[in-house]
Amino acid sequence: MASSILPSKFDGGDIVAWLREFDACALANGWKDEDKIKKLPAFLRGRAATHSYATPVAERATYDAATKKLKQALCPPVERENYNAKFETRMLRTGEDPSVYKWELEQLLEKADPDLAVEAKSALLSRQFMRGLPSSIRGKLLAHNPTPTLSEMLSFVQRYGAIEDRDVPAHTSASASTHKQTADMDQLVGLMTELVTRQKALEDQVATSQQLYAAAIKQNERPRPKVTCFRCGKQGHIARECRSSSQRQDRSNVQCYECGRYGHFARECGNYAPLNFEGSSRGTTGR
Repeated sequence: MASSILPSKFDGGDIVAWLREFDACALANGWKDEDKIKKLPAFLRGRAATHSYATPVAERATYDAATKKLKQALCPPVERENYNAKFETRMLRTGEDPSVYKWELEQLLEKADPDLAVEAKSALLSRQFMRGLPSSIRGKLLAHNPTPTLSEMLSFVQRYGAIEDRDVPAHTSASASTHKQTADMDQLVGLMTELVTRQKALEDQVATSQQLYAAAIKQNERPRPKVTCFRCGKQGHIARECRSSSQRQDRSNVQCYECGRYGHFARECGNYAPLNFEGSSRGTTGR
């Protein structure tokens, strides 16, 4: 006798996903509903086991009734609202297999409302499947069949995807490459423009700094105070800078700082008589 394929123990998490695993194992082992209802409690742990044993036997007499009670107990209203919101916003993703899209919609709806009747569930699935299609596919689908069933919608989208995969890739690839090259070029132009703008701003800043520096230098330049040359008597230079040879020989207007007399310099003075406060010399020898 071949060994059975057993599901994992359920100790919290997604009850819908675990029941799907349990059903797959039951199918592989050939379990019937009466076998499944007997074996189900043995694989439950924690809250799930507590809810299962707390449910009256009459309300879990069949496998469908027992699993329905489990879904109701382990999927509180708040979580159901979250699953319902995910169901209503689920769209067909680019490159996604439509059958996977349909399967995920079914799982979300099962978690959002486990008590939903089969007819209502089929209607909601068909509506959301249609809403989640891209507008281009939806338009072609309605033009082909205004009132398609869920299976017809799935078949059409699969065939449409196969046609798109065969005919469009080359054009799409080339278009995508062109768009990428254009985007790269735009980015490069943007960077160059920014670089030029920054360089111009830097040049303007340097020019302004040079102007301010020149203005500061000019402002700090002061005219040389007027001085009188003691050799020639002219203003604008001092004696050691004097270039007037005629005045060098004529010292009549040169005053000595030692004796106060005119005609010689202090270094040439032999009187050595300091001036008094009134400007006259004291003890001059009259050389």
